[in-house]
Amino acid sequence: MHEIKRTNEIDIESYIKNSKDIIIIVMSSYSQEDRQGIYTCLMLYQGYKKIITNVLQNMSGANLTTLLGVLEAVKHINLTNVCIISYIALGFKGVEKGNGLYVNDVTAILKEIASQGNTLSSLVVPDGKEIIKRIIMENNKDWAQPNQ
Repeated sequence: MHEIKRTNEIDIESYIKNSKDIIIIVMSSYSQEDRQGIYTCLMLYQGYKKIITNVLQNMSGANLTTLLGVLEAVKHINLTNVCIISYIALGFKGVEKGNGLYVNDVTAILKEIASQGNTLSSLVVPDGKEIIKRIIMENNKDWAQPNQ
């Protein structure tokens, strides 16, 4: 089961602080010139944090890069409630209807979470790009911001 929340009116930091879920905050960048995508996922759970980041070659866009980052992050989870926070819709609604641009990748995320016995929700904050970037960077001082 997956619950989607989409809002511009949320205090992301308060939401994270009060959540009992594992939070995955994700951002990505993409260069059309070299088809290189970079994702960074910040995983937070009750004071614990982990950064997962990678550079991917031959990507078709930022959305696919983001989805592959989320897929890698969910592979590191062994608890029950997961919430993905991003500033773009990741295609979960389309998969539930049986379609979508990256249906195979979104399905892989859902299958990974289901195989762990976890539940998934996602929070899309369309105007949240800058705060998401700030939260990720503050939680990993050694992380170098990718070129945009």
